[in-house]
Amino acid sequence: MGKLEMSSAWSPAVTITSATPDKVVGRMAVPGVRSEGSPLGLLTDFASQLAAAGAASMLGQARSAQEIECRTSLFSRHVAGRLKGEATALFSDGSTMNWQVLVHDEDGKAVCAVSMTYLVVDAEAIVSPDASALSPEPVEPEPDDAATPVETMSPADKRREQIAAAAAAVIARKGFGNATMREIADTAGMHVPTMYQYVASKDEMLELVYIWTMARVRTDVDQATVNCDTATEKLRATIAAIVDKGDRFGRDVGVLNRELKSLSPAARVRVLAEYRKLLLQIAQLVSEGVSAGEFRPVEPEIAANFVDAVCDIWALRPFAVRQFGRTAFHDEVAELILRGLRN
Repeated sequence: MGKLEMSSAWSPAVTITSATPDKVVGRMAVPGVRSEGSPLGLLTDFASQLAAAGAASMLGQARSAQEIECRTSLFSRHVAGRLKGEATALFSDGSTMNWQVLVHDEDGKAVCAVSMTYLVVDAEAIVSPDASALSPEPVEPEPDDAATPVETMSPADKRREQIAAAAAAVIARKGFGNATMREIADTAGMHVPTMYQYVASKDEMLELVYIWTMARVRTDVDQATVNCDTATEKLRATIAAIVDKGDRFGRDVGVLNRELKSLSPAARVRVLAEYRKLLLQIAQLVSEGVSAGEFRPVEPEIAANFVDAVCDIWALRPFAVRQFGRTAFHDEVAELILRGLRN
């Protein structure tokens, strides 16, 4: 067959040089070594286009293939020059099919191997009037005035924020074990290969939710205390910021508390280190109060743990405290903590 060129908004053009019902060969030229993020998304998208072309050739116009699983083994993180991909049909039983794609660089060195599994459906089912009901509306990050202004974020950071928001929504609804990368991608309003450009695995995605949420809380605390003069004022503003964050993002707080056990040991260490940054932020305020004579001598980090834990009650136990209202809850918590810290 003749050459067929395909491209997306973010990846180089793919040229398919040959295609049969059971094998597709294509090439892609990468202009230079990619330094921002992982090359996983670029390679997975390349492989996905080759496998999709093969699936379409095998099925014809009456049926269509919907991707249900993608597994990528990355052999090299340095991607440059001309890449060659070969997609081979390994299995098809009429209802599902599996394609394996091997990608090599111009020296013949293996760069990655991708396994694509598809569900075979009637082509009409793709455009069925009820099909839109099967997929949730894309989730945009909820408005958060205290977070980093959108206009100052890089395109990659915006994408990660979008993915984290979608992952938090899906995990909150289904649990980490039952959440799928495809469902998270659909909720984020992007294709699975595109999402793999920013997160390499489901575990990495859960870690992203933790890092993203903790960064927002720390930013809130920083901004809430800018115009405060005393440690007492700063701590009161900090309590208000944490409670307010729990009010608007209680779903994310619930995911963080419930799914910590789902992280790998290494990821758990990194996440807890991020969480400790918030505790040290609060502990610093307590230390300032002790040094200024506003608070009695205490162990600052223990006090910080108490502050954060009591504030989390608003998000984690809404059935017990929401009837009092956020303002009343915040005022009572602030008074309880400050009375305990004063001489």
